[in-house]
Amino acid sequence: MFKKSKKKIEYITLEEMKRELKSGIIVLENRYFNIEKISLELGLDEKERELEIEEILEDRIEDYNPVEYIEKEIVLEKNEEFEEIVIILLKRDIIEEILQEGKEKKIRISGIVPAFFLRSLEIDKNKAELFIDVDEEKVIKIEFKDGKIKNIDDIEIEREKILESEVEEILQDLLEIDLTEFEKVSFYEKDREIGEIFQEIDNIDVEIDNWKENEIEYNYNYDFLPLEYLESLKMKSSIKKKVIVFFIIFILQILMGGVFQYFYNLNIEKIGDLEKNIGVYKDEIEEIREKIIEIEEKEKIREEELKKIEFKNIKLGSLIKSLDEFKPKGLTILNIELNENNRLKIIGNSIDEGKILKFQEKIIESSKFKNLNHDYIKREEEDYSFQLEVEVCL
Repeated sequence: MFKKSKKKIEYITLEEMKRELKSGIIVLENRYFNIEKISLELGLDEKERELEIEEILEDRIEDYNPVEYIEKEIVLEKNEEFEEIVIILLKRDIIEEILQEGKEKKIRISGIVPAFFLRSLEIDKNKAELFIDVDEEKVIKIEFKDGKIKNIDDIEIEREKILESEVEEILQDLLEIDLTEFEKVSFYEKDREIGEIFQEIDNIDVEIDNWKENEIEYNYNYDFLPLEYLESLKMKSSIKKKVIVFFIIFILQILMGGVFQYFYNLNIEKIGDLEKNIGVYKDEIEEIREKIIEIEEKEKIREEELKKIEFKNIKLGSLIKSLDEFKPKGLTILNIELNENNRLKIIGNSIDEGKILKFQEKIIESSKFKNLNHDYIKREEEDYSFQLEVEVCL
Protein backbone atom coordinates (compact mmCIF):
# COMPACT_ATOMS: atom_id res chain seq x y z
CA MET A 1 0.00 0.00 0.00
CA PHE A 2 1.14 3.52 -0.78
CA LYS A 3 1.16 6.16 1.88
CA LYS A 4 -0.20 9.54 0.84
CA SER A 5 1.01 12.84 2.20
CA LYS A 6 -1.16 15.94 2.36
CA LYS A 7 1.31 18.12 0.53
CA LYS A 8 -0.37 19.97 -2.37
CA ILE A 9 1.49 21.64 -5.20
CA GLU A 10 1.00 22.69 -8.80
CA TYR A 11 1.28 19.96 -11.41
CA ILE A 12 2.74 21.07 -14.76
CA THR A 13 3.66 19.50 -18.10
CA LEU A 14 7.00 19.81 -19.86
CA GLU A 15 5.43 22.32 -22.27
CA GLU A 16 4.33 24.49 -19.35
CA MET A 17 7.91 24.82 -18.12
CA LYS A 18 8.25 27.56 -20.72
CA ARG A 19 5.99 29.74 -18.57
CA GLU A 20 7.35 31.83 -15.71
CA LEU A 21 6.94 29.38 -12.83
CA LYS A 22 8.64 29.17 -9.47
CA SER A 23 8.03 25.51 -8.72
CA GLY A 24 5.94 22.50 -9.69
CA ILE A 25 5.67 18.74 -10.10
CA ILE A 26 6.34 17.59 -13.66
CA VAL A 27 3.69 15.31 -15.19
CA LEU A 28 5.21 13.05 -17.89
CA GLU A 29 3.32 11.24 -20.66
CA ASN A 30 3.46 7.46 -20.74
CA ARG A 31 5.94 7.34 -23.67
CA TYR A 32 8.77 8.17 -21.25
CA PHE A 33 8.18 5.05 -19.12
CA ASN A 34 8.80 1.33 -19.37
CA ILE A 35 6.15 -0.85 -17.74
CA GLU A 36 7.01 -4.47 -16.97
CA LYS A 37 4.69 -6.98 -15.30
CA ILE A 38 6.53 -9.73 -13.45
CA SER A 39 5.43 -12.92 -11.64
CA LEU A 40 7.60 -14.05 -8.75
CA GLU A 41 7.58 -17.06 -6.49
CA LEU A 42 6.75 -16.36 -2.87
CA GLY A 43 9.32 -17.28 -0.26
CA LEU A 44 12.33 -15.60 -1.87
CA ASP A 45 14.46 -13.56 0.50
CA GLU A 46 15.02 -9.90 -0.27
CA LYS A 47 18.31 -10.38 -2.11
CA GLU A 48 17.06 -13.34 -4.17
CA ARG A 49 13.93 -11.41 -5.07
CA GLU A 50 15.98 -8.40 -6.16
CA LEU A 51 18.27 -10.55 -8.34
CA GLU A 52 15.28 -12.31 -9.91
CA ILE A 53 13.67 -9.00 -10.87
CA GLU A 54 16.97 -7.72 -12.27
CA GLU A 55 17.46 -10.82 -14.44
CA ILE A 56 13.93 -10.53 -15.87
CA LEU A 57 14.44 -6.85 -16.69
CA GLU A 58 17.79 -7.64 -18.39
CA ASP A 59 15.98 -10.12 -20.64
CA ARG A 60 13.19 -7.67 -21.55
CA ILE A 61 15.01 -4.33 -21.81
CA GLU A 62 17.92 -3.91 -24.18
CA ASP A 63 21.21 -2.96 -22.48
CA TYR A 64 19.44 -2.77 -19.11
CA ASN A 65 21.53 -1.35 -16.28
CA PRO A 66 19.70 -0.70 -12.97
CA VAL A 67 21.98 2.28 -12.27
CA GLU A 68 20.55 4.06 -15.31
CA TYR A 69 16.93 3.87 -14.13
CA ILE A 70 14.66 5.07 -11.35
CA GLU A 71 12.20 2.30 -10.62
CA LYS A 72 8.85 2.02 -8.80
CA GLU A 73 7.27 -1.27 -7.83
CA ILE A 74 3.55 -1.97 -7.35
CA VAL A 75 2.21 -5.28 -6.05
CA LEU A 76 -0.87 -6.19 -8.08
CA GLU A 77 -1.81 -9.57 -6.59
CA LYS A 78 -0.59 -12.25 -4.20
CA ASN A 79 -1.66 -15.84 -3.73
CA GLU A 80 -0.21 -18.79 -1.85
CA GLU A 81 2.52 -19.46 -4.44
CA PHE A 82 3.09 -16.36 -6.55
CA GLU A 83 2.95 -12.61 -6.48
CA GLU A 84 2.35 -10.44 -9.50
CA ILE A 85 4.05 -7.06 -9.55
CA VAL A 86 4.58 -4.26 -12.04
CA ILE A 87 7.83 -2.34 -12.36
CA ILE A 88 7.65 1.18 -13.80
CA LEU A 89 11.01 2.52 -15.01
CA LEU A 90 12.21 5.98 -16.03
CA LYS A 91 15.70 6.66 -17.36
CA ARG A 92 17.92 8.92 -15.24
CA ASP A 93 19.03 10.73 -18.41
CA ILE A 94 15.48 12.01 -18.90
CA ILE A 95 15.27 13.12 -15.29
CA GLU A 96 18.60 14.93 -15.48
CA GLU A 97 17.53 16.76 -18.65
CA ILE A 98 14.33 17.92 -16.92
CA LEU A 99 16.21 19.03 -13.81
CA GLN A 100 18.79 20.89 -15.91
CA GLU A 101 16.05 22.71 -17.82
CA GLY A 102 14.37 23.60 -14.52
CA LYS A 103 17.68 24.93 -13.19
CA GLU A 104 18.22 27.07 -16.30
CA LYS A 105 14.71 28.49 -16.05
CA LYS A 106 14.97 28.84 -12.26
CA ILE A 107 12.06 26.47 -11.64
CA ARG A 108 12.17 24.36 -8.49
CA ILE A 109 11.24 20.84 -9.63
CA SER A 110 9.45 19.26 -6.65
CA GLY A 111 8.59 15.94 -8.29
CA ILE A 112 8.25 13.91 -11.49
CA VAL A 113 5.20 11.66 -11.84
CA PRO A 114 3.58 9.69 -14.70
CA ALA A 115 0.32 11.16 -15.98
CA PHE A 116 -1.37 7.76 -15.65
CA PHE A 117 -0.56 7.68 -11.93
CA LEU A 118 -2.48 10.88 -11.25
CA ARG A 119 -5.73 9.03 -11.81
CA SER A 120 -4.96 6.66 -8.95
CA LEU A 121 -5.10 9.68 -6.62
CA GLU A 122 -8.59 10.70 -7.80
CA ILE A 123 -10.55 7.49 -8.29
CA ASP A 124 -13.93 6.66 -6.79
CA LYS A 125 -13.17 3.84 -4.33
CA ASN A 126 -16.70 2.51 -4.58
CA LYS A 127 -16.54 1.76 -8.32
CA ALA A 128 -14.59 -0.65 -10.49
CA GLU A 129 -12.91 1.70 -12.94
CA LEU A 130 -10.84 1.39 -16.09
CA PHE A 131 -8.53 4.32 -16.85
CA ILE A 132 -7.15 4.64 -20.37
CA ASP A 133 -4.17 6.89 -21.12
CA VAL A 134 -3.38 7.27 -24.85
CA ASP A 135 -0.05 8.59 -26.13
CA GLU A 136 1.13 8.89 -29.73
CA GLU A 137 2.37 5.29 -29.94
CA LYS A 138 1.33 3.62 -26.70
CA VAL A 139 -1.76 3.03 -24.60
CA ILE A 140 -1.75 2.32 -20.86
CA LYS A 141 -4.75 0.66 -19.22
CA ILE A 142 -5.06 0.72 -15.44
CA GLU A 143 -7.74 -1.27 -13.64
CA PHE A 144 -8.94 -0.01 -10.24
CA LYS A 145 -11.00 -1.97 -7.74
CA ASP A 146 -11.74 -0.97 -4.14
CA GLY A 147 -9.53 2.07 -4.58
CA LYS A 148 -6.46 -0.01 -5.49
CA ILE A 149 -4.53 -0.71 -8.70
CA LYS A 150 -5.43 -4.26 -9.72
CA ASN A 151 -3.76 -4.39 -13.12
CA ILE A 152 -1.64 -2.31 -15.51
CA ASP A 153 -1.13 -3.07 -19.20
CA ASP A 154 0.72 -1.13 -21.86
CA ILE A 155 -0.09 -1.72 -25.51
CA GLU A 156 2.05 -0.59 -28.44
CA ILE A 157 -0.48 1.04 -30.77
CA GLU A 158 -0.64 4.35 -32.59
CA ARG A 159 -3.17 6.94 -31.50
CA GLU A 160 -4.33 7.48 -35.09
CA LYS A 161 -5.10 3.78 -35.44
CA ILE A 162 -7.55 3.99 -32.53
CA LEU A 163 -9.22 7.12 -33.89
CA GLU A 164 -9.75 5.45 -37.27
CA SER A 165 -11.36 2.32 -35.75
CA GLU A 166 -14.90 1.45 -34.73
CA VAL A 167 -15.83 0.95 -31.09
CA GLU A 168 -16.11 -2.83 -31.32
CA GLU A 169 -12.72 -3.13 -32.99
CA ILE A 170 -11.14 -0.91 -30.34
CA LEU A 171 -12.60 -2.96 -27.51
CA GLN A 172 -12.02 -6.46 -28.86
CA ASP A 173 -8.99 -6.26 -31.12
CA LEU A 174 -6.95 -3.18 -30.31
CA LEU A 175 -7.27 -2.74 -26.54
CA GLU A 176 -8.77 -6.11 -25.56
CA ILE A 177 -11.22 -4.64 -23.05
CA ASP A 178 -14.04 -6.52 -21.34
CA LEU A 179 -16.37 -3.73 -20.18
CA THR A 180 -18.54 -6.11 -18.17
CA GLU A 181 -15.94 -5.96 -15.40
CA PHE A 182 -16.19 -2.19 -14.98
CA GLU A 183 -18.75 0.39 -13.91
CA LYS A 184 -16.79 3.32 -15.24
CA VAL A 185 -14.25 4.17 -17.96
CA SER A 186 -12.24 7.36 -17.57
CA PHE A 187 -10.01 9.47 -19.81
CA TYR A 188 -8.07 12.69 -19.41
CA GLU A 189 -8.96 15.80 -21.42
CA LYS A 190 -6.10 15.25 -23.88
CA ASP A 191 -7.82 12.01 -24.95
CA ARG A 192 -11.30 13.57 -25.35
CA GLU A 193 -11.69 12.35 -28.95
CA ILE A 194 -11.24 8.73 -27.89
CA GLY A 195 -13.38 9.22 -24.80
CA GLU A 196 -16.24 10.48 -26.96
CA ILE A 197 -16.02 7.27 -28.99
CA PHE A 198 -16.54 5.29 -25.78
CA GLN A 199 -19.52 7.47 -24.88
CA GLU A 200 -21.39 5.78 -27.73
CA ILE A 201 -21.38 2.54 -25.69
CA ASP A 202 -24.55 1.80 -23.74
CA ASN A 203 -24.68 1.00 -20.01
CA ILE A 204 -21.25 2.33 -19.16
CA ASP A 205 -20.31 5.53 -17.34
CA VAL A 206 -17.64 7.40 -19.33
CA GLU A 207 -15.84 10.31 -17.68
CA ILE A 208 -13.52 12.77 -19.39
CA ASP A 209 -11.60 14.64 -16.71
CA ASN A 210 -9.12 17.54 -16.75
CA TRP A 211 -6.54 16.88 -14.06
CA LYS A 212 -5.34 20.49 -14.35
CA GLU A 213 -8.58 21.65 -12.75
CA ASN A 214 -8.34 19.27 -9.79
CA GLU A 215 -6.53 19.53 -6.48
CA ILE A 216 -4.45 16.36 -6.42
CA GLU A 217 -2.56 15.24 -3.33
CA TYR A 218 1.14 14.59 -3.65
CA ASN A 219 2.24 10.97 -3.20
CA TYR A 220 5.96 10.33 -2.75
CA ASN A 221 5.55 6.69 -3.79
CA TYR A 222 4.71 7.85 -7.34
CA ASP A 223 7.59 10.34 -7.51
CA PHE A 224 10.54 9.51 -9.79
CA LEU A 225 12.92 12.15 -8.49
CA PRO A 226 16.19 10.53 -7.29
CA LEU A 227 16.63 10.33 -3.53
CA GLU A 228 19.87 12.31 -3.70
CA TYR A 229 18.05 15.18 -5.43
CA LEU A 230 15.24 15.12 -2.86
CA GLU A 231 17.83 15.22 -0.08
CA SER A 232 19.51 18.20 -1.75
CA LEU A 233 16.12 19.97 -1.89
CA LYS A 234 15.63 19.37 1.82
CA MET A 235 19.15 20.62 2.54
CA LYS A 236 18.63 23.75 0.43
CA SER A 237 15.30 24.36 2.15
CA SER A 238 16.94 23.93 5.56
CA ILE A 239 19.81 26.27 4.63
CA LYS A 240 17.33 28.81 3.25
CA LYS A 241 15.34 28.75 6.49
CA LYS A 242 18.52 29.17 8.54
CA VAL A 243 19.64 32.08 6.36
CA ILE A 244 16.22 33.73 6.76
CA VAL A 245 16.33 33.24 10.54
CA PHE A 246 19.89 34.63 10.66
CA PHE A 247 18.88 37.59 8.50
CA ILE A 248 15.87 38.33 10.73
CA ILE A 249 18.06 38.16 13.85
CA PHE A 250 20.64 40.40 12.15
CA ILE A 251 18.00 42.98 11.19
CA LEU A 252 16.52 42.87 14.70
CA GLN A 253 19.96 43.47 16.20
CA ILE A 254 20.46 46.47 13.91
CA LEU A 255 17.03 47.83 14.80
CA MET A 256 17.59 47.29 18.52
CA GLY A 257 21.01 48.93 18.26
CA GLY A 258 19.47 51.91 16.44
CA VAL A 259 16.71 52.23 19.02
CA PHE A 260 19.24 52.02 21.85
CA GLN A 261 21.46 54.65 20.20
CA TYR A 262 18.45 56.92 19.63
CA PHE A 263 17.37 56.80 23.27
CA TYR A 264 20.99 57.10 24.42
CA ASN A 265 21.47 60.26 22.33
CA LEU A 266 18.10 61.57 23.49
CA ASN A 267 19.03 61.06 27.15
CA ILE A 268 22.47 62.65 26.63
CA GLU A 269 20.76 65.67 25.08
CA LYS A 270 18.33 65.89 28.00
CA ILE A 271 21.18 65.62 30.50
CA GLY A 272 22.98 68.45 28.69
CA ASP A 273 19.87 70.63 28.85
CA LEU A 274 19.47 69.86 32.54
CA GLU A 275 23.09 70.71 33.24
CA LYS A 276 22.62 74.06 31.45
CA ASN A 277 19.56 74.83 33.54
CA ILE A 278 21.05 73.69 36.84
CA GLY A 279 22.67 77.11 37.47
CA VAL A 280 19.38 78.95 36.91
CA TYR A 281 17.40 76.45 38.95
CA LYS A 282 20.04 76.49 41.72
CA ASP A 283 19.71 80.29 42.23
CA GLU A 284 15.94 80.05 42.19
CA ILE A 285 16.00 77.15 44.62
CA GLU A 286 18.36 79.03 46.95
CA GLU A 287 16.12 82.09 46.91
CA ILE A 288 13.06 79.96 47.62
CA ARG A 289 14.94 78.14 50.40
CA GLU A 290 15.83 81.45 52.09
CA LYS A 291 12.22 82.57 51.88
CA ILE A 292 11.11 79.29 53.41
CA ILE A 293 13.62 79.71 56.27
CA GLU A 294 12.43 83.26 56.83
CA ILE A 295 8.81 82.13 56.89
CA GLU A 296 9.68 79.27 59.23
CA GLU A 297 11.48 81.64 61.62
CA LYS A 298 8.56 84.09 61.61
CA GLU A 299 6.19 81.23 62.20
CA LYS A 300 8.35 80.03 65.07
CA ILE A 301 8.35 83.50 66.68
CA ARG A 302 4.62 83.79 66.20
CA GLU A 303 4.07 80.38 67.79
CA GLU A 304 6.26 81.36 70.76
CA GLU A 305 4.36 84.62 71.18
CA LEU A 306 1.09 82.78 71.01
CA LYS A 307 2.35 80.35 73.61
CA LYS A 308 3.41 83.24 75.85
CA ILE A 309 0.06 84.94 75.43
CA GLU A 310 -1.71 81.70 76.07
CA PHE A 311 0.46 81.00 79.12
CA LYS A 312 0.03 84.57 80.33
CA ASN A 313 -3.74 84.37 79.98
CA ILE A 314 -3.84 81.05 81.77
CA LYS A 315 -1.54 82.30 84.53
CA LEU A 316 -3.30 85.68 84.86
CA GLY A 317 -6.63 83.94 85.22
CA SER A 318 -5.22 81.78 88.00
CA LEU A 319 -3.75 84.85 89.80
CA ILE A 320 -7.01 86.81 89.52
CA LYS A 321 -8.79 83.89 91.10
CA SER A 322 -6.29 83.84 94.00
CA LEU A 323 -6.46 87.66 94.49
CA ASP A 324 -10.22 87.50 94.48
CA GLU A 325 -9.98 85.04 97.36
CA PHE A 326 -7.57 87.38 99.26
CA LYS A 327 -9.48 90.67 98.94
CA PRO A 328 -11.74 91.56 101.85
CA LYS A 329 -15.29 92.73 101.44
CA GLY A 330 -15.40 96.40 100.54
CA LEU A 331 -12.20 96.31 98.45
CA THR A 332 -12.43 96.50 94.67
CA ILE A 333 -9.71 95.54 92.17
CA LEU A 334 -9.94 97.88 89.19
CA ASN A 335 -7.04 96.64 87.02
CA ILE A 336 -4.45 93.86 86.94
CA GLU A 337 -1.44 93.71 84.52
CA LEU A 338 1.26 91.03 84.23
CA ASN A 339 4.43 92.32 82.55
CA GLU A 340 7.33 90.50 80.83
CA ASN A 341 9.32 90.42 84.07
CA ASN A 342 6.60 88.39 85.67
CA ARG A 343 5.57 91.22 87.97
CA LEU A 344 1.93 91.78 88.70
CA LYS A 345 0.55 95.37 88.96
CA ILE A 346 -2.66 95.70 90.97
CA ILE A 347 -4.80 98.89 91.02
CA GLY A 348 -7.91 99.18 93.17
CA ASN A 349 -9.86 101.11 95.85
CA SER A 350 -11.53 100.63 99.24
CA ILE A 351 -13.66 102.65 101.63
CA ASP A 352 -11.34 101.52 104.44
CA GLU A 353 -7.53 101.84 104.42
CA GLY A 354 -7.28 98.93 106.83
CA LYS A 355 -8.81 96.58 104.29
CA ILE A 356 -6.06 97.55 101.80
CA LEU A 357 -3.39 96.69 104.37
CA LYS A 358 -5.13 93.41 105.17
CA PHE A 359 -5.21 92.58 101.38
CA GLN A 360 -1.46 93.22 101.22
CA GLU A 361 -0.84 90.90 104.15
CA LYS A 362 -2.78 88.08 102.45
CA ILE A 363 -0.67 88.49 99.28
CA ILE A 364 2.59 88.38 101.22
CA GLU A 365 1.50 85.27 103.08
CA SER A 366 0.66 83.46 99.82
CA SER A 367 3.27 81.15 98.25
CA LYS A 368 2.34 82.47 94.81
CA PHE A 369 3.80 85.93 95.35
CA LYS A 370 6.95 87.59 96.70
CA ASN A 371 8.73 90.94 96.83
CA LEU A 372 5.69 93.14 97.20
CA ASN A 373 6.21 96.89 96.50
CA HIS A 374 3.71 99.34 97.95
CA ASP A 375 3.46 102.10 95.35
CA TYR A 376 0.82 104.28 97.02
CA ILE A 377 -2.37 104.56 99.03
CA LYS A 378 -4.22 107.82 98.34
CA ARG A 379 -7.12 109.37 100.09
CA GLU A 380 -9.84 110.30 97.66
CA GLU A 381 -13.13 112.10 98.35
CA GLU A 382 -15.06 109.05 99.47
CA ASP A 383 -12.49 106.17 99.51
CA TYR A 384 -8.87 105.18 99.25
CA SER A 385 -7.11 104.25 95.98
CA PHE A 386 -4.03 102.06 95.88
CA GLN A 387 -1.40 100.57 93.54
CA LEU A 388 1.05 97.83 94.32
CA GLU A 389 3.43 95.48 92.46
CA VAL A 390 4.31 91.99 93.46
CA GLU A 391 6.51 89.35 91.83
CA VAL A 392 4.77 86.18 90.81
CA CYS A 393 6.46 82.94 91.87
CA LEU A 394 7.12 80.54 88.94
